[in-house]
This record gives sequence, structure tokens and C-alpha cells, in this order.
Amino acid sequence: MPAIYYLRRLIEVFMPITFLIGVFIGSEILWFIAGLIMAIEDILSMLSGELKPTFPIIVATIGAVIINPWYLGIFWSIEIFALLGVPTSFIALFSKEVQERDQYHNEMERIKDQLIKFK
Repeated sequence: MPAIYYLRRLIEVFMPITFLIGVFIGSEILWFIAGLIMAIEDILSMLSGELKPTFPIIVATIGAVIINPWYLGIFWSIEIFALLGVPTSFIALFSKEVQERDQYHNEMERIKDQLIKFK
């Protein structure tokens, strides 16, 4: 597996936890950096087609309207979805089967994209 795979899984595991720690100990810089990294990772996942953005974008918009400052509302909406994915990402770090399945899925998506461009 490429190193970027492990880096993304580590981000998916540790950034939600770091965000919560920052919120509960009152470290604005900690939760801001963790929230920003989670947001960037989600944007990259959406651009790559790995993450379907419709529902998370709706939740982020609602969070931005309800919570002040607006970016904290977006970070909390990302946090909700990120916490749900922590167990899966943690298992993916150590499971060869999951890594192979992810690699196969990514390869099939790449081939599908090439076929679409070819047509």
C-alpha cells in the first residue's frame, strides 16, 4: 500500500479524537487545526469521488447556520461523520484484507474513469 493510504487512515483516526480533546480542554488552536485537517481530507475525498457529498454538505450548512462561529459548525458536522468512521479506519490500518479491498476498489474506480473519458 502507498504511504498516502496510511496517512489518510491515520488522519481519519486521530483528527476526530484530537478535535474532541481540543474542544474539551479549551484549546482553540488544537480543535481548529484538527477541524481544518478533517475538512481538507473530506474535500479531497469528495474530489476523488470516494465520498458522496450531498448529505454531509447539507449537515455542514445547517451546522454553520446554527453554531457560532460558522466554521465551528462545519467542523462539528465533519466531526460527527468522522467519529462514525473511526472504527473502520482503525481496522483498515492493520487489516490486509481491508487494504486489498480498498486498493481493488480504487483501481476499479480509476479504470471506470478512464473508460468514461475514452467514450
